[in-house]
Parts: sequence; C-alpha cells; structure tokens
Amino acid sequence: MDRLGGGRILAATGFPSRVSGPDVRRTVERYWPLTALVLLSTVGFWLRIRNLGSHPFWVDEIYHVWAADRFVDGEGFTLPNGTPYDRAWLPTTLPIAASFTLFGSSEFAARLPSAVVGTATIAAAYALGREFANREVGILLSVFVAFDPMSIAWSREARMYAHLQLVYVVTLLLLARWYRGDFGFRASYLVPLGLIATVGYLTHTIYLSVGLVFVAFVAVILAGRAWSTLFDGFTDSAGDPPESDGRPVSSTLGSMDTLEGTVWSRRTTRLVVVLSIACVAGIALLVGRGLPPELFAEPTGGWAERGTGYYLDFLFGRYGRFVWLLVPGTLYLLLDGGRSHLLVLAFAIPFAVASLVELRAARYVVHLLPLFGLVGLFGLVFCYEAIARGLDRLSRRTDGGLRVEPRVVAAGLVLVVAIPLLIVGVSPATGIAITEADAESTTVSRSDHQAAAAWLDEHGTDEDALVSMRPEVTEWYVGEVEYFLRTDGIAEAERRNGDLVHTRSDAIYLTDRADVEALFDRHERGWIVASARFHGGYLDPDVRAYIQSNTVRYADEEWTNLELYYWGPDPPDVDERRDDG
Repeated sequence: MDRLGGGRILAATGFPSRVSGPDVRRTVERYWPLTALVLLSTVGFWLRIRNLGSHPFWVDEIYHVWAADRFVDGEGFTLPNGTPYDRAWLPTTLPIAASFTLFGSSEFAARLPSAVVGTATIAAAYALGREFANREVGILLSVFVAFDPMSIAWSREARMYAHLQLVYVVTLLLLARWYRGDFGFRASYLVPLGLIATVGYLTHTIYLSVGLVFVAFVAVILAGRAWSTLFDGFTDSAGDPPESDGRPVSSTLGSMDTLEGTVWSRRTTRLVVVLSIACVAGIALLVGRGLPPELFAEPTGGWAERGTGYYLDFLFGRYGRFVWLLVPGTLYLLLDGGRSHLLVLAFAIPFAVASLVELRAARYVVHLLPLFGLVGLFGLVFCYEAIARGLDRLSRRTDGGLRVEPRVVAAGLVLVVAIPLLIVGVSPATGIAITEADAESTTVSRSDHQAAAAWLDEHGTDEDALVSMRPEVTEWYVGEVEYFLRTDGIAEAERRNGDLVHTRSDAIYLTDRADVEALFDRHERGWIVASARFHGGYLDPDVRAYIQSNTVRYADEEWTNLELYYWGPDPPDVDERRDDG
C-alpha cells in the first residue's frame, strides 16, 4: 500500500484554499507537511524539556548518570566502586557524558539527550506514516507522538526507552523500503539496516523482537505467494502474472511441472535466502548470548501482581476508547496485504511476548506506541472508507439525491468521532500535564533523595552510619553509603568476608531483623534513608516495625516519598521531628 488513494481523510474534505493562483496553491500543497512537522517538533521539544531538571534522579537513571560522570572523569563507563556498567553505553550513556561535558553534571543535562531523541521520533513517525499511507496520516501520527504522554515522559528520562522507540520506528521504516526494493542485496538498504540494528541491539534486549517480526513477515509473504500460485494465480509485486511461452501460468494443482520452472522466480529465491539468513543469524545470536534473562525473571513486590492483561489495561487506562480502533485498523491492514502485514506483526508479536513475560512494566511497550497510534489511524481510515462507500451506494440508489459529496460527509463524521477519542489520551493538555510529573510516577511512587540529602548534610555528622534502601541514589546526593536495607528482592549480591554485599555499590545488605539489631549495636548513631519501598513489599513488616520502634522519624512535605530514621543519642531537635518510638 504505497498510498491510500480514497483513504486520504483530510484531503477528501475538499475544502477550498484561501489563497488564489495555481503557483501559490502548489507551494502550499508542497510545503504544508514540512511546516506542520517543524511546528510539531518545536512544540514537542518544548514539552520534552519543560521542567526537565526539576525532578531528582531515580535508581534506574542513576546507573547511566554515574557511568557517564565517571567516563567524563576518565574512569570509563563504571560505577563508583569501579564496577563496569556498559548497558546501552552507545545510545544512552555516551550522549549523557557529552551533555555533562557541555553543560555540567545535572538532572537537566543527563536527560537532554533523551529529549532530543524523543523529538527526532516525531519526524520518524511522520516518515513511517507517509511510507505506509500518505502525508496526511504521517502528520496525524506525528501529532500522536508529539503529544503522547508516555512518549513525552520517557523522553524526559536518562534512560534508553526513548532511544528504543526511535530505533524501532526507523527499523520498520527501513524494512518497509527494503520490501519495496524486493529485498535486494544492495548497500543502500543493507548499510542503514545494519547500522540501526547495531544501535538497537546495544539499546535494549527488547529490540531483538524485531528479528522475530521480520522472520514472521517474510514467512507470511512466502506463504501468500505459495497460496496465490496454487489457488489464485500467481501475481508478482508489479501486479502482472508471470508467463511461460506466451501463456499465463496455470494456477491449478495439476500444473506443478510448469510452476516449478516459472513461479519459483528470482524474487521467491531471494525471499527464501533472506529468510534463511535471518533464521541462521537469530540462531547464532541465541547460541552466542543465550535467551534474554528477562524472559525468565521472577517478579517481586508489586511487579508480581501484574497479570497477562496488564498492558491492555495500560492502553485502555491511558488512551480510552481509541484502543478499539485497533480492531478495524488491523482488519484494514490484513486485507490490504503486502507490507501492511509488517505493521500488524510489528505491533502484535512484541505486544504478545511482553504480555506473556512475567516481568511487566509500561516502559517495556513504549516503543510500540507509534505503531499503536498508526494502526488506530488506519482504523479511522477503515471507518472513513466504509462510510464513504455506503453513502456512495445510497447516492446511486437515490439517483444522486444526496446533495453533498459522500466522501466529504464521511471525512467529517470520522473526524468528529476521532478528535474526542484522541483528546482523551493524547492532546497538548495531557502533554503539559506529564511535564509536571515524571515517567515512572505513572506506575510507581518515586522518592526524592535530593531534598532530604540537603537536610541530612546540615543535621548529620561524618561519624554517622548511613543506611539506604537505594544506596546508588543516596550516594549521588549525600556520599558513600555503608548499608543497603532490603529483605526481599535481593539482587546483584555476593558474599565478601561473611557479609552479603551489593556489587554495584559495595553496600552491605541488611536482610533481616538480626542484621538491623547488629547494626544498632555496632554503630552508636546513624541514619536510615527510607524511600517509598520502606512501606512496600521489599521490607519485612517485622523489620519495619522494629526500626520504627527504635528510631526517631523525620519527614518533610518537600521530601516526596522519603523519610529519615535516626538512632543514637541527642537526636536533632527540629520542627520536622516526630518520635514514633
């Protein structure tokens, strides 16, 4: 489907231009998409940098931040204890290091590369929509991405999910163009695909699903060609049936001798070769690195409560009834055939895999949101064409009794329905609202270590022991953390001199009440930095009760989801103190 033809919803309205003269009209027709795209990108970039540095780092960001900061200092991509951290180093950590070099180490500088990448995705979405449909659909899809709250949110994080979204969209765009080039083995196709695939591989293991999508897509093409050959009469990509000795090739099962020499064309051979190479490469990758461990991860805490319907609930919760447009959109694309199947597979396969994997979080499907929007837009196209055809038939039955153009009426009805559906989940208002929050706060309560760190620096002493439920984050804002308080979900741990140590921070784990009692005996005084998880599933209730009974609690309205617990003599006498013991 190179162009929608009758499916141009906006163009079908036929509204007259306010300008006169053929040259002016041609200029407007030629440059309005570029003008709209520049405007959308400008607004989208503003949404992605608005209040960008107002929120402190959270734990998943801090690893990239530490690695980038130490890279700038000449220590390579490592954590403070020297442990290498090279996850997503090329697309994520290296740009953060460059930003730190230019603007200094700050929340804004760390997140700026993601904002730039997220803005680039707006343009990539336009290209994807134009490739599979037309300029109007491309602009509508860029509107969706520009104002989509989740796309904005993860473009405001020092993480790799905005990058994953961009490389996934660009990969599909390149695959679609490679398909148009009959999967030719030319550098103009293979070099860009190889480069973007390398970046995608280094971005996140989720990107590997694109290989499964591609294999399924080529297999569907081959199956369709075989079906057409045997039952419907073979038609090549140009739409002309192949011929042999001046006669059309028979499509019956009894003509296999003829089919063997003619239908097994160079295109079919190339498809088989491409599929074989893709399968061999996939097998080699799995043998070399094994299956992604995320497929077998056991969720803990609140993660364990997320069932297979988690992502559907997420879509309905965020986008409301727009989700139902996936049904007619998918049907439209399946009936259209060809590379339209790529869109369906590229959304459906990763979405199904993510739903079946036990470890579920909204960020694991953020890269699919542009496809979600595009398939939904095709749902509108489906509705538009169905209404237009119905009105056209009605007009013919009434001998032209309808006084309006059926396609104008259809376009108007679809747009009247579409605008409310989109505004529910995607609009400038929802985009601005997300800039007042942060990405993970949509699913998990974050903790503000920054504000409490300033208070602790004023009221604590160098001799105080420091315990944290997130030592990596506390260390960025306060300094070295000696102990890691957690009784459930122990990870990245090893035994050293009898202690269980967190390998990424060198903090000693406190995993039960006995460990906490020994801590209080060992250190006369100290502080526990208690994040939101202090009251969640990562801490045994008995341990929590013991701490609350033997410490003094400090809190402040400015410390979002964070408390300080002090043990020892002479607790600081300040207004924020509340004795829970």
